[in-house]
Amino acid sequence: MKQINWLSWLRNFYIWIILAIIYIPLIIIVLLSFTTPSIKGNITSAFNWNDGSNYLTLTTNQFTDALINTIIISVIAVPISTIIATITCFGVWHAKIFYKKLMTASSQTNIMIPDVISGISLSLLFAATFIPIGFSFGFGTIILAHISSCTPYAIMIIYPRMLKMKKNLILASYDLGYTKIATFFRIILPYLLPSIISATIIVFAMSFDDFIITKLVGGKVNTIGTEMYSMAKGIKAWAVCFGALMVLLTILIAALISANKIIKLKLINKQTNKRKLKIWNRQV
Repeated sequence: MKQINWLSWLRNFYIWIILAIIYIPLIIIVLLSFTTPSIKGNITSAFNWNDGSNYLTLTTNQFTDALINTIIISVIAVPISTIIATITCFGVWHAKIFYKKLMTASSQTNIMIPDVISGISLSLLFAATFIPIGFSFGFGTIILAHISSCTPYAIMIIYPRMLKMKKNLILASYDLGYTKIATFFRIILPYLLPSIISATIIVFAMSFDDFIITKLVGGKVNTIGTEMYSMAKGIKAWAVCFGALMVLLTILIAALISANKIIKLKLINKQTNKRKLKIWNRQV
């Protein structure tokens, strides 16, 4: 009789429990997007299948206006945050150790500070500087606040990659006649590109669903985050449908990335096998 390996069984059970905790809520939100809402338009836990008419609520002004505002803010704030972070990492990489530690410590401190504290401090700053000269809270203050809150995260993602950059590559580019600007765009930027893409994705997600800072500095501007968090009397159908679409879109992107990696790996293995076959034929 085969003896049961309890340690292996517990390890596998633990993995499946963690996966269930992560993915069951995502599956539930997709299923609830097809349930019939209440008279007030709220989604209930009682599942009553409908024909997917809930997704028509994504065309309401409440959702479309919030979505457009969110996209405008993210499209402006995210590239600026990433560019500032990239330039900062490159500049600090050339600086003395003191400035490197100072930049790392300041970025980590900004990340550790709760959003409510950051939001209050930014709202007080904007109230003291912008309101006296005639500006009010709105898109401008939200974009500046998002740049301020997202840049430290981008720095902490890009800087470790910058530390791995070998100075010999830069010196070699100078020997080949490249200027400093050409070296930055042809050598350094391509090297940092993977971390820049990662930082852009993470910062975009943070900017897209931010609520606390946006609520404190946004004035009358509504975003997806502020609209969703304001649903104290029930979750609207458009919110659940939007969440379901985001889940499906994320799964699709992850599947495409995985498929791309598998295809590349197969091509590499195929080329390697061809080379081995050619070498073997020559030896024979």
